[in-house]
Amino acid sequence: MSSDDIQFKLVEITPVMAESFLANNEANRNIRKQKVEEYTKSMNKGFWRVTGEGITLDKDGKLLDGQHRLLAIIAHGKPVTMSIIRNVESGVQQYMDCGAPRRIADNLKMFDGHKNTTALVAIAKALILFDTGEFANPVIDDVRKVLKRYAKEFAWFQANVTKELPRSSYFYAPFVWLSKHGFDTEAAMFLDEMVTLEGLTRGSPVIALTKVLEKKSGGNLKPLPTAMYTFNALRAYVLGEQLLSRGLTPSPKGFDHFNSQIKTFAKRRRNDVCSWSKGCTFKKAGKGGGAGDLTFEYCWLHEHVRAKRES
Repeated sequence: MSSDDIQFKLVEITPVMAESFLANNEANRNIRKQKVEEYTKSMNKGFWRVTGEGITLDKDGKLLDGQHRLLAIIAHGKPVTMSIIRNVESGVQQYMDCGAPRRIADNLKMFDGHKNTTALVAIAKALILFDTGEFANPVIDDVRKVLKRYAKEFAWFQANVTKELPRSSYFYAPFVWLSKHGFDTEAAMFLDEMVTLEGLTRGSPVIALTKVLEKKSGGNLKPLPTAMYTFNALRAYVLGEQLLSRGLTPSPKGFDHFNSQIKTFAKRRRNDVCSWSKGCTFKKAGKGGGAGDLTFEYCWLHEHVRAKRES
């Protein structure tokens, strides 16, 4: 077979067509659900772009490459324009998808000129969680929207990141988020004190957070708990409360406090009510509608924490 036998064409692939291609999928790797969800999200949001990558078939119509894209089209439920390459030799399938994938951080560095891009992507992921409750891997366009919305705050982050502070992006994310929502002075002061530790005494929220993160840094500094530790320390700092390291927990109490201060933010919650902690004051009437008839549900953040604890 010569290269002249290979056919390349742009086609509007419908969900029905996608199912027919997948019906002839005899030898492919295991489905990666996360990748299908990523592609589907791009299609649903109108981010999907036509590239040289598409659906590859051999001379018998057997699917060699593109199963995740086809599954995403089915989940999307609408036609998507994509390239179809036909008459490729079956034996070349073993050489497909063997290169290093270009990550979002790579694209931000190559095409947007950003620095510290790995940290920026991680912070963007945390900000999406704080803003929408969506705890998932974002696509490049999601990250670009967050970087644009928080442009001033990301510039502040770039200027304030130092080697003396924790390297976790989920430590920085609360500072970026709070800076955007009117707590920029307190956030900057807290970071400055955390770097110098000058004049601080027992009971300082800054010392409490420093001790906890140092203790957890040996491989136990997990993303969401790190953000919640930071929110709780910042809450005590802003309110002028004393806080010892043993009293600092990864509960969402601090996030709830700041969340309730931002009036426009409450309506973005998945639910209006939460029974997780006393710090959450949102309530929603039950079916009876009476004052004593309340339906308690978990808000999106607490539901995520609860599910993680029970898994």
